[in-house]
Amino acid sequence: MMMKEGQESLNQPVDPIMHRVEILSIRDAEREMSRIGTHPEGISIMAPKAVFRIVKIHSLAPWQANVLKQEMLSLGAEAATASGCVNCSCMASDVLLMGTLAHFYRLAEKLKKQSPTFQTLAEKILEVARSPSMSEKYEWHLPGQVLRPDLRSIIMGIVNVTPDSFSDGGKYFDAAAAVEHAMRMENDGADILDIGGESSRPGSESVSADEEMRRVLPVIESLRGKTRLPVSIDTTKAVVAAAAIEKGTAIVNDISALRHDPRMASLCAEKKVGVVLMHMKGEPKTMQENPVYEDVVEEVSDFFKERMRAAMDAGIDREAIVLDPGIGFGKALEHNLALMRSLGKLAAQHGRPLLLGVSRKSFIGALTGAEIDERLPGTLAAVVACALRGASILRVHDVAACRAALQIADALR
Repeated sequence: MMMKEGQESLNQPVDPIMHRVEILSIRDAEREMSRIGTHPEGISIMAPKAVFRIVKIHSLAPWQANVLKQEMLSLGAEAATASGCVNCSCMASDVLLMGTLAHFYRLAEKLKKQSPTFQTLAEKILEVARSPSMSEKYEWHLPGQVLRPDLRSIIMGIVNVTPDSFSDGGKYFDAAAAVEHAMRMENDGADILDIGGESSRPGSESVSADEEMRRVLPVIESLRGKTRLPVSIDTTKAVVAAAAIEKGTAIVNDISALRHDPRMASLCAEKKVGVVLMHMKGEPKTMQENPVYEDVVEEVSDFFKERMRAAMDAGIDREAIVLDPGIGFGKALEHNLALMRSLGKLAAQHGRPLLLGVSRKSFIGALTGAEIDERLPGTLAAVVACALRGASILRVHDVAACRAALQIADALR
């Protein structure tokens, strides 16, 4: 029997080219479907089916957990509960809901037809399922400008105007030296200049607001008109922040997450500055004295949730907030590593950019044995690893080297 031209090749075994596609957001799915020529209407229908989510709900009653499990199973999705839910022998159960965004949309519709308890739960489940993943769009709103740390890693250059900071204490204590150092950081590729007048190293003593202002305000004033970069003030004191803002500061970097000074939140809201909320267990003087956590990632996440709510209740815009897990602030080595492994989870849970300060930190010395002035290789490794895991803003001493390393990380992201 004579075969038509081309038929023989169609009947031959083939070795197709294929690869996995990472879909972390609706935009990822839409982009991949557009590339293969899918019709726009088809894209709108199918994109939610391509985004997989796992949502964890804490401490539900067994009967609530059972309802959620049955509803997810009915949709072709899945839910994991404690084994005691079957016979209600447990007091409460966490629940893992596993499905595509399409499943979560349909689950929410089904739950809204049930009791008011489930209606409220449906809204929260959908909110969490739709929250940004590591690839989602992040914007940081500052006075007069918007930073996009999702497009490129943002570098915050450290300018310590102190005699006792752990790494460079005293080196830039003179205002002229600090300004020169800041301008060099701008030339080396910094995106933000973070000016601090009080050391927060473990064991450090606090200084008065007057002394802090005496240190930082001449530097901030000298930088005005010289730099194109937004300037951040690293302080926990509202009076210091207010004076810095009057001289042009656009960001308040508060290691107490607005807890130290009750006036700080309202000031930041009124001035509409960017705000960094950092987790710290204890105070700088005592924070490294045997810090203990049951689950450091969950505890830091709960802290972020509470402090974000407090900030927004005070009038601070959500888009003005950045979160800092506080590496080395009341954490042992294992706590620091656990947080750095979980950056993507923290970013997805709270939908805000993460700022990380790993530069020359003691955990690098603990892992490598390197002294403070020998920790650049460890710093570069940590900066790249954290950028790939979900950190958007890196607070560093060595700007030029970190910018070069982050160019590689950004290309991989």
